[in-house]
Amino acid sequence: MILFWIGIAILYCIIVFFVHKLFYKEVRGDEESNKREWRIWGIRTAYWEGALLVSLGVIAVILFIAKWANILPEMSK
Repeated sequence: MILFWIGIAILYCIIVFFVHKLFYKEVRGDEESNKREWRIWGIRTAYWEGALLVSLGVIAVILFIAKWANILPEMSK
């Protein structure tokens, strides 16, 4: 069981690393071109709304899988 949680933690770190590497330059901009997408407030809002919705979806999927695998305790009496 401990190997399962270690595997989940490692997988989570790898996914966060790759998402950060793929999207960091698009959001923060390039040093030499000084082209940034966060100059407009609307883009920043949409980015954080999307990040929140995706994280809620990932949490829902993890909880569903944990409930399906009987990892979570029964809440009903």
